[in-house]
Amino acid sequence: MGVWNWGLYGNDVTADLRNIFREIVRLPLDGAGLDRELAALFAGPSSPEDGSYTSFCLAEADLFHTYGIEAPLVFARAEKILSTGKDLEVHRELGMAERDLGKRAAMLEQLGERLRQPNPKPRKRKILRQPEDWLFSDGEVVVYPTKEGYGANPYFTKRMMEGWAEDGWGMFVVLGAGYRYGHFAYYLILLLPRQGATMPDISALAAGREIPCVANLVELPRAHYPKMRLRSMGTLPILQEAIDSHFLPGTPPFDFLPQHLANVLNDPVPSNFQNRNLSLGRFVRLPD
Repeated sequence: MGVWNWGLYGNDVTADLRNIFREIVRLPLDGAGLDRELAALFAGPSSPEDGSYTSFCLAEADLFHTYGIEAPLVFARAEKILSTGKDLEVHRELGMAERDLGKRAAMLEQLGERLRQPNPKPRKRKILRQPEDWLFSDGEVVVYPTKEGYGANPYFTKRMMEGWAEDGWGMFVVLGAGYRYGHFAYYLILLLPRQGATMPDISALAAGREIPCVANLVELPRAHYPKMRLRSMGTLPILQEAIDSHFLPGTPPFDFLPQHLANVLNDPVPSNFQNRNLSLGRFVRLPD
């Protein structure tokens, strides 16, 4: 466990826990179900033999309390750690300075007081009652406008986008879709080089051409689709066997969590296409 500071989320394990919790708290699970999901995702830190165990348990209890989630076992584990002083002992062994240990002790005392009382203003959970709808089809060809290499930014307000006018176009092809945790939709896409000032269509993807591409795993909030001015140009037949044999769990781009599509398309200088050894015609059947 890499410790950065004395704070409750001052190490890599608890920082990751907080980020992931913000997602899975949207799943239709009760406290026990969320606890089991976190234990599976953090198999090491959730084990009492692990050096990150006390940090993990205390941060988990804090997150559950923030959302007012009932989870007796989660709070019991945290209370035991707080009452025995085990967490300070672990951090002393990790080499935390006495001054920082004092600050952590004060923080843990406040945490204990907070956890022993129900949260009067719990944060609202925006629970997904069913899996997200897929917004793309397998083999779908999608184009989007760009300005100076950037796609339309869905995080900008309508006023901020006033006067935004495209001077170029981009294109990507969707190879497939899936779900994280059974609910969050993601897409495997092949991003193509910039397409110039004229809006392209499927006819630009002719058979017999080497069309370099970069694979990305992305998510797309429904509200981003119109804001990014995405346009479907139709679909191409996918070559499923080639896709399955090349894109494997734990290998790029499946070795990281999906990025928001906006972050991928707003890169004005995409990754070097020529050095990725991927060609569009390997994964979809291009038109003659």
